[in-house]
Amino acid sequence: LRLAANILSGHMLLSILSGFTYNIMNSGVLFFFLGLVPLAFIIAFSGLELAIAFIQAQV
Repeated sequence: LRLAANILSGHMLLSILSGFTYNIMNSGVLFFFLGLVPLAFIIAFSGLELAIAFIQAQV
């Protein structure tokens, strides 16, 4: 149950952040480069979510 809740909350956070990043990057050329910062955060958070899910699956 705890693993499913963590995966669900992580996916919801990634969905919200990716929608926000998509809207920023479509606003213009300058905002496209500013949108790379949250994009890097999305990639890092995906790795963190995968690591947490792996650890909790072992417990």
